[in-house]
Amino acid sequence: MATASVEILPLKNTKSKASAKAKPKANLKAVPKPAAKKSTVRHNFEGNTIKVIGEEMPVRKGSRRAEIFALFKDDMPLNEFLVAARKIRGGAPDVQIALDKKFIELV
Repeated sequence: MATASVEILPLKNTKSKASAKAKPKANLKAVPKPAAKKSTVRHNFEGNTIKVIGEEMPVRKGSRRAEIFALFKDDMPLNEFLVAARKIRGGAPDVQIALDKKFIELV
């Protein structure tokens, strides 16, 4: 009996490792940096010292706004009022309302 000698070789993978790892690259674009937010001045008051000119408060007594209006004092700096008003959720709009109702004026 004649036996043929057959050499057994390991099967080769037809796909290369490099092609298996390679993925199609997307077109990437640089994202621009966000623009800095511009600050806007909502209220521009003429003067920086408060002078109370009204006799009675022009707002309902016992309200939060009456509490804020009670902070107005003669010869009080505007910045000092704004700091005190911020503690009870008040601010520049309250100054504008008091000016419109002629309760205070800024000197």
